[in-house]
Amino acid sequence: MLKIYVAASFEQRDTVKEIYKLLTDKGHIITADWTNHKEIVSMPTKIEQERLAKRYAIEDTNGVKNADVFILLLEERKSTGAHIELGIAIGAHVSHIFIVGEKTLSESQLFYRQPQIKYLQNIREVIRIIDNLN
Repeated sequence: MLKIYVAASFEQRDTVKEIYKLLTDKGHIITADWTNHKEIVSMPTKIEQERLAKRYAIEDTNGVKNADVFILLLEERKSTGAHIELGIAIGAHVSHIFIVGEKTLSESQLFYRQPQIKYLQNIREVIRIIDNLN
């Protein structure tokens, strides 16, 4: 059983929920589930938006730091938050970091060349590797 954090753009949350199901069905733990976050701009006041943003930032940062496995899903639109989470994972020395998607999308990123990062084409490849880590 591994502790796993999945980073992606907010628009990919339905895909991430499907991935969560695949992982939890195998007994893994999701360290932070951001897919149920409310949109911060939906809060009625700036103070409430700030409070919610801080709470989410703390939850998600802790989720990344407490993970054994970090997975970043790439897509055409780059997600600033997901890439910040990747930086947190690198800095926290998360044991296994996977980037899923087209490598060409990330070739210009200096920090994507960290030796602990593995690139894979799809989530099923990641799950196969994770299964062998147990």
